[in-house]
Amino acid sequence: MTRRIPPYFLLIPLAATLVAGSCGSPPPPPAGASISETCGGATGPMDVRREVAPGSETCDESGIAAVDALYFEPPAHLVGGSDARLIPELAIAARQARDSDYGMLEVLAASAVQHFVVDSGGAVTPPDGFAMAERQDVAQAFADLPVVGRSAFARFQRLNPQVADLAGRVGTRIIALGLRPDPADVEAAVRRTLDRAYTVVEVLRDASSWSSRDGRPALGWIAVSGEDDPPHRPTNVPSAGNLPAGPYPQYDLRVQVGEHFVDTRWISASLTSCDAGSGEIDLPFHVPSDDEGGPYLDDPFHDPLFDEGEPPAEDEELLEILFPLLPPDESWLATLAELGIFDVANELEYPMPHERVPCIPAEDDIVIFVHGHSSRLEEAMDLVPEIHDQSWRRRRDGVTVIAMDLPNNGYASMINHQTVAPTGDSEWHLHPAMTGIGRSTYPILDFNEDFLVAFVETLDARFDIADRIVAVVGGSLGGNMGLRLGQRSHAWAHTVVAWSPASVFGESWGGATADLFLAAQPYYYHDSNKDIARTFAHNELDEWQEYSHLREDYFHNVFRRPSLSNQSERWYRGDDWQACKDAYIGHAVLERREIYNRWYRLWHWRVAYEQLLYSHYDQLSRSDDTRRFETITSRTLLLAGEKDNASPDKLHDRAAEMAERMVNTPGCGLFLRETGHSIHAERPRFLATEIVGFLPRP
Repeated sequence: MTRRIPPYFLLIPLAATLVAGSCGSPPPPPAGASISETCGGATGPMDVRREVAPGSETCDESGIAAVDALYFEPPAHLVGGSDARLIPELAIAARQARDSDYGMLEVLAASAVQHFVVDSGGAVTPPDGFAMAERQDVAQAFADLPVVGRSAFARFQRLNPQVADLAGRVGTRIIALGLRPDPADVEAAVRRTLDRAYTVVEVLRDASSWSSRDGRPALGWIAVSGEDDPPHRPTNVPSAGNLPAGPYPQYDLRVQVGEHFVDTRWISASLTSCDAGSGEIDLPFHVPSDDEGGPYLDDPFHDPLFDEGEPPAEDEELLEILFPLLPPDESWLATLAELGIFDVANELEYPMPHERVPCIPAEDDIVIFVHGHSSRLEEAMDLVPEIHDQSWRRRRDGVTVIAMDLPNNGYASMINHQTVAPTGDSEWHLHPAMTGIGRSTYPILDFNEDFLVAFVETLDARFDIADRIVAVVGGSLGGNMGLRLGQRSHAWAHTVVAWSPASVFGESWGGATADLFLAAQPYYYHDSNKDIARTFAHNELDEWQEYSHLREDYFHNVFRRPSLSNQSERWYRGDDWQACKDAYIGHAVLERREIYNRWYRLWHWRVAYEQLLYSHYDQLSRSDDTRRFETITSRTLLLAGEKDNASPDKLHDRAAEMAERMVNTPGCGLFLRETGHSIHAERPRFLATEIVGFLPRP
């Protein structure tokens, strides 16, 4: 294997790291060195360094512009609701393509009919209400939906539709409008539809190094309706395949977690060239043909216990307009035969593009990256090039970063959280005044943790990676998962790097205020501010069905609530990083619009609820007052930023306090000046320097 050293390797200066006011800490290391290389011993307690100056990493506004170009917004006439919800005509088409082979082919035919109408200059006009100027966009959207949604694409791949599969359907629709079409015009319209559909497949599935990076801009906006059929790949937002830090191919993996199956997306990001070639890839997600019936494994969109009921009356009317039934007398068959539309050769002109075969360099050490709450694997992409750079400079060896989408996040499959465990199973039972089982239960956090274990085991069975894992790293929810894995006995989780970890709410949340309320209200625990947040998250779980206002409510609560009461305001520092903060939050809105659906929303609030319930400060049970953080025995590098200290959680202070008390944990705690929650984005060079410095020696 060869090393590919990209230009950024020569441009990134070595980070200069300083320590100030460290209260008895040893002298700062030489400039350019990693603090973590000289911090902490082979056993506990954790070595804590406060007020660390991470050096200057200001906002790169030119980099923002380069990434901005990878976001594509829909034409205004194709969105009809809040936060870019598609117009009903496209939402119906997404469901048609999702639910049956017949429906998928009908949507493709509808695309070709729109192309025919445009090409005819309006010689025929379907009664669908679209203006002539809109029909080209509508035609492309109808071609996109059968290949973008997860279920529809599985059908499309299985059917591999050709011109002959659509020509008769398109001819019939045009004849029904009162026109005798020229077969060549019908065939041309069908080809325009299939050209678009197969090009979208090639680009989204990383079928070539050209496609995802160079081919993407020419396609413009690609229609996607996450509420009806969530996409299997990033569609109108950047991906690991086209970000400047890449490109890295994206792969699919089916992971079994107990009785559930999660289809996830993952990358193997390395400086070592690794090419296993391409070939026909069986998707892990499968939908049955119209003749087969079920099953749809862990697919809540097809679960009869949780279906959406009958479509509303206006849907039925739109269905008749968009996808009219064939004339009952079958006279159209004779007309098609007479025109010669059935004479189209049944040839394989449009093969399914081959996909990259997964590859992990056999010589590299491996870092497992776990993203944050409701995020996706691309969260790693700010950090990946810096880890590669620091690894090569400091260790002279390669490190592969493996990142994945957590369940119900990014482009992993969606799960109904109630099938994992009822909401009532998530509860805090530790205070003596509370009745119950005597230990707290967090089934969704447990599920995420079990998923990570199963993900590593599944990859290990194929690529033999477990012995090469040198660290599990992540921030926020990812940091929480790392600390939880540090309490388990998995040999591959021997080294953890956790920054800004969730669920480090300390005793200062409880104490006297908790006791005061518990006497009257047994489930009113910790302080009143935490209970307000917990109650809010729990109440959001009561919105079981999906109503039109809930999409807007979700984006309002996460992104638009005033001041610090919305989540996104806490994700990044401002000041010299304000331009990047605004851009990152704006990008996050677009990324979540693409995948938003009922199951994503409910999972978001269930995870938020459990992270408010769970605390690493809590004792293991009412009968065992050992604190959870006291059971973390993996080598741990724990970081937090002083700007990540908003009330009431005070994450920086609570994490630092916990680090001082982690007497059983070997490792280092670094608490940074002028830094916020997302250290991987705000200080990628500093963080990579510390991660690589903390890795076990080769």
